[in-house]
This record gives sequence, C-alpha cells and structure tokens, in this order.
Amino acid sequence: MSKHVVIVGGGNLASGLSNMFSIYNDESKYTMSVYEPVVDNVSRISGSSHHDMSNSFRGFKTIIVESDAATLTSADIIIIAIPASAIKAFVRSNLDILKDSIIVDCSNPGRNDDDLRAVLEELGAAANVSWVKGFNDNGAIELINHKITSKKSVTTQICGPDDTVVAEVKRLAEVAMGFAVKIVPFSQYDAVAMNQNDLGKTWVHAAGIMMLVFSFATLFSIVRD
Repeated sequence: MSKHVVIVGGGNLASGLSNMFSIYNDESKYTMSVYEPVVDNVSRISGSSHHDMSNSFRGFKTIIVESDAATLTSADIIIIAIPASAIKAFVRSNLDILKDSIIVDCSNPGRNDDDLRAVLEELGAAANVSWVKGFNDNGAIELINHKITSKKSVTTQICGPDDTVVAEVKRLAEVAMGFAVKIVPFSQYDAVAMNQNDLGKTWVHAAGIMMLVFSFATLFSIVRD
C-alpha cells in the first residue's frame, strides 16, 4: 500500500520539491498532494493575495493542489515548506492532525526559536510528534530546474531525534524524489537548523572581501597615477 505525502506551501520550494517527486516517483510506493489553506482569497501561510497554484504545478504528474485542511488527515508524511514565521500558527491550528504523521521541517529560521523543534517544545508537544529537519539545505530554483536526465543527483541533509523516523524520510527522499541523502547526527542539529542562513552569511562575507580588494585596487591605481 502506498503512503501519502502532503507538501504544505505555495512558494518556490514547494514547487521544487513537487518537481522532484513528479519526475522520480512511480506511484507504487508514494502519492503526493500540495496544501495551501486560503481564506477570503488570502493565503493563511504567506499572508499575500492567493494565486491559482495549479499554474505553479502545471506539468507535474500526480500532483494535486488542495485548499482544504482535510487533506492533512490523509498524510503519512507532511513536508512543511512555508516561511519559519508561519510555522507556529500552522502547528497550533493543526497539532492534533500532525500527531498522526511524520513532519518534515524545511525552514531556515532567522532565530532558533522559530523552527518546528522550538515550536513543538513551546507547545509541550515535542514528545508527541514525529519530525525531522530536511530539505532546508536545498535551493528552490535548483529543484525546480532539475531534470531526470541530470547527470548529478541532488544532495540533501536529514536530521532528527528518532532514527526510525529519519530512515523513513530518507527512504522517501531517495526512492520517490531522487535525492542523495546524508544523515546528520541529532547531536549536530544546530549546525543544519539554519543552513541557508549560513550560506547567506558566506556570500555576505565574500562580497565584503571583494569590495575591500576593489577599494585597495582603486586606491593603488590612483596613487600610482
């Protein structure tokens, strides 16, 4: 019997993960749908005016776009691909449903207390929900543009407190989404919790060094002349 996966989100990351699923999954082991709740034509997740997500997922076989929370009740695995700032509200509203599924947190919060782990601990639900941190080290554009003919597999990291749950998400990522998965020990969780943020800092540092070199080069040119 196949397991059902629900991606929560309406942005580029949700689209990219759906693309990976669409090109690699054969439906024998997993099915997938995408969920973005909408009230009065405004996304509860992003707070912005809602757009027709079916256009974003056009061409993705077997991907069904839903706006009914009931779709979460059918999920064996729920992938939360929403901004970190929206996680707390989403978890509060759906905590009873989430307890019956494995939750994958894809967020890169600006603060440690904004991710799924911190929210569950704040709500006293950490022991009742099975979860991992995963796919937060992947760029959305990379996933959207990936093709079955690509020579290299896309790598991703998965980290969580329960080895059985981690193994289940690893299987999903490899079998149905074509990822090459690296398991990160839970003792190293803080190192992967805000992966893209660290990447951003690296680019900022690199830009600073380039500006410094450019300034010195300009000053040298002026002095020489």
